[in-house]
Amino acid sequence: YGFDVLFDDAPHQIERHIIAGEKAVMVDQPWNTHMTYPPRVHGWLGILDYVEEHFPIRNRNVTKTVLTS
Repeated sequence: YGFDVLFDDAPHQIERHIIAGEKAVMVDQPWNTHMTYPPRVHGWLGILDYVEEHFPIRNRNVTKTVLTS
């Protein structure tokens, strides 16, 4: 699919991409607590933190936006 990592909260999507050998991160939701893999993040800020930690060079010139709900 041409992406570095998939962020999703749907177990079937995560499983499909892991089986295909792609990197995936579960966005925590009550309906996916039974999944023990892959890495898990909590909300949009968790996604931003993950990207900043794992892809620091790509984000060098990006201004962080605080998301509110």
